Amino acid sequence: MVRLVVACILLGVALVPAGCRRGASPSQGTDAASPAALEAAGAAPGLPRDLPIYPGAVTVEATPPHGRRTSLVLEARETPQKVAAFYRKRLLAGGWSLDGEMTVEGEYVLVASKQARRASALVSDEAGHTRITLTVTAQD
Repeated sequence: MVRLVVACILLGVALVPAGCRRGASPSQGTDAASPAALEAAGAAPGLPRDLPIYPGAVTVEATPPHGRRTSLVLEARETPQKVAAFYRKRLLAGGWSLDGEMTVEGEYVLVASKQARRASALVSDEAGHTRITLTVTAQD
């Protein structure tokens, strides 16, 4: 539990500077910062279409967009290492920039950005299954 708290604190530190960044252009198309841009048709409530969802993962909790942030918690039957590798590969393949990555005792945190959005994936082992917490924040 302490490891998870530390990972979340470090993730928060990684996201704070991005939340203060200004200057994104509203002419960046449908991926620009707006609540409508965060909606994923048929994928996951509130998440952009280009944010990958781990195949076979089951939704545990979906938080609808609140302001400029939304999140989704999933469970998968793969190792955290394999799930983190999936997100690393698919985010990069989808045009996301990997801004940071951290591993703390088998728990993984990936932070990526694309246009006016910042995404994070927290992947951890919880009682024999892998928990995936995806968070997306639209920037100004």
